[in-house]
Amino acid sequence: MIYLRKKNIFELNVQKTFLFLLAIFIIKIISILNSPLSLSVDEAQYWDWSNNLDLGYFSKPPFIAWLIASTTYFFGIAEWSIRLSAPIFHFFIAVIIWFISKSVYNIKVANFITLIWATLPLTSFGSLIISTDTPLLLFWCMSLFTLIKTLESNKIIWPILLGMSIGLAFLTKYAALYFIIILICLIILNQRFKKNVFKFVLTICVFLLVCAPNLYWNYVNDLSTFSHTAYNANLETVSLNYFEPIKFIGSQLIICGPFILIAYLFKITKIKSYNKNEFLLICFSLPILILIIIQAFLKTSNANWAATAFPGTIILIGSFIYNKKNKIILTGIKLNLLINIGIFALLIKIFITGNLNPIDLKSDPLRKLKGYSEQSKTIKLYLDSEKPSALIFSRRNDITKFSYQLKLFENKEIKRYYLTLRKKPINHYEYNYNFKDHSLKKNDVVLIISSLDGIDRKYIKYFDKFETIGNTIFKETKNSVRSYYIIRANMK
Repeated sequence: MIYLRKKNIFELNVQKTFLFLLAIFIIKIISILNSPLSLSVDEAQYWDWSNNLDLGYFSKPPFIAWLIASTTYFFGIAEWSIRLSAPIFHFFIAVIIWFISKSVYNIKVANFITLIWATLPLTSFGSLIISTDTPLLLFWCMSLFTLIKTLESNKIIWPILLGMSIGLAFLTKYAALYFIIILICLIILNQRFKKNVFKFVLTICVFLLVCAPNLYWNYVNDLSTFSHTAYNANLETVSLNYFEPIKFIGSQLIICGPFILIAYLFKITKIKSYNKNEFLLICFSLPILILIIIQAFLKTSNANWAATAFPGTIILIGSFIYNKKNKIILTGIKLNLLINIGIFALLIKIFITGNLNPIDLKSDPLRKLKGYSEQSKTIKLYLDSEKPSALIFSRRNDITKFSYQLKLFENKEIKRYYLTLRKKPINHYEYNYNFKDHSLKKNDVVLIISSLDGIDRKYIKYFDKFETIGNTIFKETKNSVRSYYIIRANMK
């Protein structure tokens, strides 16, 4: 028993902590390099943006495209190079979490909290795909760290870095506005922040300066990104429901861990135990969780919408490690860590093998990440033989996946269009490649890639002499196949 106490596996020194982070990082890199899974719809779309760098895009700010452009510039175009920045960024997020935890508590707590963060299902999964949440979390954590330094130091560099961090977070995803809103509320209501008001004026000025290019882009592009963000929230028609909040809370229990959330909720009820920085962590986590729960109650929500709440949530449970008073909750946190390590190992196995075994689901979600490379080869044969003026798609899933697999951005002779009758675009391709804005001429040959054997009745009026000239089939599961038909048509 004495030996076990001395050799507590949950107590790490700084060297072992960073070796553990490095080991996790290497495992993630190996997984990305060896995964058979192709890009998801969003990943393919972000890659598409990276071939046409701009100050903004229809549904997101520009940073994700800049990020992918940098990795593919150095390493070439491949699934692994497109995803490469995800594990790199998550490594640095964990390092910043360590620095924040050390500032709030001490080195021992920082080591343990970093271990928890690095193995969360949220970060394990987020490290294997490229998404806007990953750079958002990096800049959010940088903002939390520089905010603490701004409050504790008189050096002018910290409020400047704070403004830059929030600005870069904004250029990644507009959820960064939570930080500015909470900051402004604290400046108005909290004495500690009021004393530093001039620092925060500088911070907000730097933030606006960093955001200015994207704000200008939105101004000259019909505020498209802001409109799309509002469309996602979709509060024009409110439908009160209890299921969506329960579903959202359930998703947070999965991506964070049940014992961690219990510890967090237990902590925020102990108002007298707050120190100044613990109060700050609550301010930058609890309001976000409450807001998304309200959003879920009013309409709907996604599990990742509360991602920015989790750095504060995870760091705050360090108080149980620091004080060591509530042994039941501390045991639960340690158990949660072991569960998270198991989930991490399972995710790595799934990502490398490309199958869910030993999990058996009726509908395999990985089927959407398989087979597109093979099917694109068939389509490429018809592109070479028919030499069409354009490829036409009617689903976002198809135009994104095949734009990547066929590298359509390289072929300037073939245009691509999104076939839709929707008056108001709801995605990047409807906005930029809408068929109603085509520049094709009469009798131009086009190929329509469709899951239907024929042209939908709504679109027949646009085409002449159309016929199905081929198809490509991929067996997704034992009981389902994914078929695409290649339809040759002439423009009317």
